[in-house]
Amino acid sequence: MTASRALRVGTRVSPETRAAVQAAARELGYRSDPFMSVLVNYRRNVRAPRRTATVAYVTNYPAGTPWRDWPIYGGYFQGARERAEQLGYGTEEFPLGAAGSLRRAEEILHHRGYVGLLLGPTLSAAGHTRLELGELPAVALGRSLRLPRLHYAASDPYRSTLDLLHRLKRLGYRRPGFAAVSSHDARTEHRASAAFLSWQSLHVPEAARVPCCLLTHEEFSRGAPRWFRKWKPDVVVGSEVWAAMVLEKGGVRFPADAAFASPGLQAGDEERFSGMRLDAAATGAAALDLLHSLILRGEGGVPAMARGVSVDALWHAGATAPGPRAR
Repeated sequence: MTASRALRVGTRVSPETRAAVQAAARELGYRSDPFMSVLVNYRRNVRAPRRTATVAYVTNYPAGTPWRDWPIYGGYFQGARERAEQLGYGTEEFPLGAAGSLRRAEEILHHRGYVGLLLGPTLSAAGHTRLELGELPAVALGRSLRLPRLHYAASDPYRSTLDLLHRLKRLGYRRPGFAAVSSHDARTEHRASAAFLSWQSLHVPEAARVPCCLLTHEEFSRGAPRWFRKWKPDVVVGSEVWAAMVLEKGGVRFPADAAFASPGLQAGDEERFSGMRLDAAATGAAALDLLHSLILRGEGGVPAMARGVSVDALWHAGATAPGPRAR
C-alpha cells in the first residue's frame, strides 16, 4: 500500500519515502499500466456495489441564497451535472453550512464515499476554505477560490477582453473606455482591466486614451455618467451589462451617443447588448472533465502545482456596437 501511494500523485506519503520508492521503481525499470490504474482507481472509488460513483458539488453560501438562479453560478452547476451524467456519475449538492461545523462536513464527505469534489465559486472576490480534502480529487469553479490553490475551470476575462477590443477596432472604434465596479473586476484578478490597459497602450495614441472608470458599487451610479460626459469614449467596454444600464439611467443612449460592448455577457442578458458571450454551462462541463481525469489517475488532495482549463467566450453582435458608420 505504501509503495502504491508513493507512485501516485497527491497521496499522503512522506517525501523521503516517496523519493525512495520512486528511485527503486526507476532502478527496476517499473512503469505503471495506465489502463490497469484506471480500473484500480474505479474499484477503489466506488465504495458500495449499488452506489453510483457520485461527485459532490460543494457550496458555502448563507441559507436561502438563490445561487441556482444566478446565470454564472447556476450555469456552472447545470453544465457540470449534465456532463457528469454523460460520463456515468451522479451529482449531489453538498452545502457546507448544513453540516453544522467544518469537521462534521469533512466526516460526512468522506463517509458518503464521494469520488471527487467540485467546489462552487465563493461569494467573496478572494475566497478560501479550510476544508480538509484528504486524498479526494477536487476542482474549483471560477477564479474566486484563492486558497488552497486547486485545479480549476474558468472563463478567461483577459482573452475575451482582448478579443472584444480587436473586434471593436475592426468595426471602426478608436477611443474605447473601460467601466466596471472595482469589486467585480477583482473577482477575476483584474484580468479584464489589465487586458484593456495593455491593449490601449499598444493601439491608442496617448493623447486619445480614456482613463478607466473603476468605482465601488455605491459610487458607480453617479460617477460613471460623469466619467462618460467628461471623456466621451466612442465605445464603452463594460465588464457586465449592468454598467450600460447605469449609464442609460444617467442619460447615455446606446448606440446613438456611443457604442457599448461587454467581454462578459451572461445567459439572460438582453439580446440587444453586443459583446463576448460567456458559456457557464460549458465551463461547468470542463470542470467535470478535469475532475474525471483526476479520478481516473488517482490524483487527489491539494496539488503541488494547480492546472487550469480556460473556456473561450464567443462574439455576440447585438445592436449596441454596430460600428460608427452603421450608427
